[in-house]
Parts: sequence; C-alpha cells; structure tokens
Amino acid sequence: GVAGGQIYHAVRRGTNVWTTPPGWTDWGNVEGQTGSIGAVTSVAGAEVGGELHVVATTDSGVFHAIRHRGGDWTRFGNVEGQSGNIVNPTEAAAAGAGSALHVLIVSRDGVLRHALRTSAGWTDWGNVEGQTGGIGLVNDVAAATIGSSLHVVATTSTGGVFHTIRGSSGWTDFGNVEGQAGSVETAWFVGATGRPNGQLHVLVTNSAGTPYHTLRGSSGWTHFGNVDNQVQYPDEILEIDVG
Repeated sequence: GVAGGQIYHAVRRGTNVWTTPPGWTDWGNVEGQTGSIGAVTSVAGAEVGGELHVVATTDSGVFHAIRHRGGDWTRFGNVEGQSGNIVNPTEAAAAGAGSALHVLIVSRDGVLRHALRTSAGWTDWGNVEGQTGGIGLVNDVAAATIGSSLHVVATTSTGGVFHTIRGSSGWTDFGNVEGQAGSVETAWFVGATGRPNGQLHVLVTNSAGTPYHTLRGSSGWTHFGNVDNQVQYPDEILEIDVG
C-alpha cells in the first residue's frame, strides 16, 4: 500500500504456517529497508520464483526491489537506468511468468509501455500500442499471467476497458471488453488475476467508485456484475486490485 508517498507492506499468513501465528502482520515501512526513492505515486507487486517483486513509480522514475523468502529486502534499483527513460510515470502493474517479471507502466501522457526482467537483465521499454493498436490515452493498467502468456487490461481516459495478450508469437490486438461484457459507465481503476484453469478475473471501478467484476473463460467474457449489489460495500472505492 501507499500512504503519504511511502510504501507499506504486510503479510497474511495461513494456518499452515508453523513458526508464526496465522493472520496479518503489522505494516512495515518498505523504504526503511530498501532505501528512499522519493514520493511514491503507485506500486505493484508480483511473485517470481517464490519471492516478492515490487515495482514503484515516483515523479522521477521507476524502481524495483525484491523481498526474499527470509524476509530481507534488496535495495531499490532504478529500472530506467537499464530500460530507458519514461517521462512522468503514473501507474504500474507487474506479473510474474516463470523466472521472468513483466512490468507495465503508464506515463502522464497516457502511453503504455512494457519491459521484461529475466536472468539476463531488463529489456528496453516497448510501446504496447505500437503492437496492439491504439486505444487512446491509457488511465490505468493491470497485468496477470495465465500459463506463459501475459494478459494486460487497461482503462482509458474516455472510460473504456481493453484487453490484450502477449504470447510466444507476440501481442494480440487490443479488444474492447465492454463490447462483450457490457458497460460499467466510465471505467477508471482496474485489477486482474489469472487462474490455473485458464480463467482471467477482472475488477473495474467506475468514476462513481462502484466496483464491477467480469470473467474471461474459454467461452469468452461474462457480463460485468455490480459487486456492490452482492457484498454491500458501503463506501466509494478509490483503487482496486485482485490476486
């Protein structure tokens, strides 16, 4: 989580953990262990090889750190020092695929970029829409892996929801999710997660703060369902994620 420009981390342990009691740990200040990177604007996390990878954006750059299995953190590294510069990054998404880490970044000018971290290091930033087709100015982005494929869901400044896949043969064209799942009335924030059975779950909030859920399976997209109508969440949601 991000509060006051600082990153905080907590762990929810299950009942099968023997060394510590189940439940939530206290919040820890991540930058107290990784080094300060300035006022954080967004953060994303992903699991790669049993370790937590964290990607954060500030007004001055994109940074990456790893929390090892033992609980110790690496120092934050400057991703742009290896992948190239992004002017004013605003939103980040990350997903692990095997031993690789996919990172998606939205810049203030609405451009969506992608880089991959492997054992050989970081690739250069690639302009996603240069390969998937234009969808307008991107507002928010979510990433998830299903098998070896990367699924990316993006919302735009006009309130649309779009989906693309990066597989072994490259990127597919962006598809309009609302054209198949129905309208959410001006989409804003988005979260996504993949399941071993091949399903992709997507949560979207609209400009009124109402959350919607849809599922992409073998037969296509289900209709967007209003989550508030089923769980009675009382407040306007500011941002959303799913794992």
